[in-house]
Amino acid sequence: MARRNRSVERTVLAFYTAMPKYFRQFALDIREIIRAVKNYTLLSYQEAVAQYGVSMEDVMARCESEVGCVFKTGDTYVIMYNDADDIPEGKKRFTLAHELAHIVLRHFEIVEADKIAENIHFDTMLERESDNFAACLLCPCQC
Repeated sequence: MARRNRSVERTVLAFYTAMPKYFRQFALDIREIIRAVKNYTLLSYQEAVAQYGVSMEDVMARCESEVGCVFKTGDTYVIMYNDADDIPEGKKRFTLAHELAHIVLRHFEIVEADKIAENIHFDTMLERESDNFAACLLCPCQC
């Protein structure tokens, strides 16, 4: 696990240095970073409810989460998050960075290649990697 953590930290550094300079200021505007990537779509749960005429419960069920998710449709990654007023902004930012991590760390490709998405240990490892990425991206002094 330690070797993968170092790999995540190197990936964060590469991702950060590849960003246009106007994004490289703290606190990072994670929403603008996501919106700037051509094949990424950012959608709040609340926007999905209004846009698709579904309930909040439907959105959370689709995401299997009350706070956020990412999925791929065609060549586009859709990052969704709960923008409710009672969720602290820091949690929203961390959730967005965590979901972004699944894309940048190529978790979709890893799961697809290995066909082991049902392996709970493997799934936990990917979630921890995404947490580590988010922490390093949003607060690089911790890495």
